Parts: sequence; structure tokens; C-alpha cells
Amino acid sequence: MKFPLNDFLQSLQYGNIPDETLYFVKSCLLDLIGVAAAGSTTTLSSIIRQYAVDHFGVGQNSALLLFDSRTTNPVGAALVNVTTIN
Repeated sequence: MKFPLNDFLQSLQYGNIPDETLYFVKSCLLDLIGVAAAGSTTTLSSIIRQYAVDHFGVGQNSALLLFDSRTTNPVGAALVNVTTIN
């Protein structure tokens, strides 16, 4: 099975990305970081971070929780980080 997006991403080179697109991507990333920073101060984020630390042990792989010095396994970190951002 062929995956056109996969082929596109593998052949993508930074120098071929239009300046307008780079500006948009950088703006979105900056917005995402700001939302994550603000979200990390909420009660919900605090609760889900503690839950992930307690229930998603690190094991062989670890992933960092955004704006927190603790780690969990990648599934726990994904849960925490997406909850914090949303």
C-alpha cells in the first residue's frame, strides 16, 4: 500500500518550504507553547499530571510532561500533554 503523505514527508527539505508556510508553522507552534504554558497552571492539568505519574510507569521508555520535571511512559505523557493543551 502506498502512502502519499509519507512519501511527501520523506522527500521534504527545509529549503523547499515557502517562507509564508514557515511563518505560519512557527506562529502555530508559538501559539501551542503558549496554550500549554497557560494550561499547565489549571487544576485539571495538575490532576491529570499526578494521575499519569501514579498510573503510567516509565518502564523501558520515558516521555517528559510539558512544563513539569516528571516523566511517565509515552502514553501517559500524551494523555497529560493533550489534556493540558486542550
